[in-house]
Amino acid sequence: MRSLGGLKPRVVAAGAGALVVVVVIWYLALWSPTQRSYDQAKASAQASAASVQSLQAQIAQLRASQTAQGQAALGAKLAIETAAIPAVPDLSGLIDQVSAAATQSGVTFTSISPAQPAANAAVATGPQLIAVAIDVSGGYYQIIDFINRLDTMPRLMVIMGVDLGAGGAGSELTATLSTDVFMSKPIAAPSTTTTTTVAPTTTTTAAP
Repeated sequence: MRSLGGLKPRVVAAGAGALVVVVVIWYLALWSPTQRSYDQAKASAQASAASVQSLQAQIAQLRASQTAQGQAALGAKLAIETAAIPAVPDLSGLIDQVSAAATQSGVTFTSISPAQPAANAAVATGPQLIAVAIDVSGGYYQIIDFINRLDTMPRLMVIMGVDLGAGGAGSELTATLSTDVFMSKPIAAPSTTTTTTVAPTTTTTAAP
């Protein structure tokens, strides 16, 4: 008959071995897959966060680009409007543009007579009209080309009428154009100030 003292170490060793087996099975079956899933989820979350940051940066760049493009477009539009209807008469610039159109079309630029804008108290806001008479001579198609070029000048010009006449040589014609240009700031009429002088008042006190 075996003694209990000899069996006890074997039982302890067998229990320890079984515990080790249980731990290994638990690690392989439960803990290890869970840990891998956690690591994968963590890596995926980090990648998603990086992707979100990258998208946010791209959105910010697009917004900045759109703002810059919008400002550039607004500036270009303002420049075109200012050239079409300047704030001042700019008659010298107008004459240069008309002269260039005449040269390009081949007509002979005879004269240009812009009226000086007069002060007008009734015009408080809005563009002010400047009447301009233009005299040229040349062939029929040259005059038509000249008129078309006036329509496409940077300065806005409205052609109100054209008077054609026979020129001195062959098929040459003369043309007098009645046109209007504009300035954005009307010239206000000077205000009239009336000064009223009040005579001093004299007070007389009667003696008692």
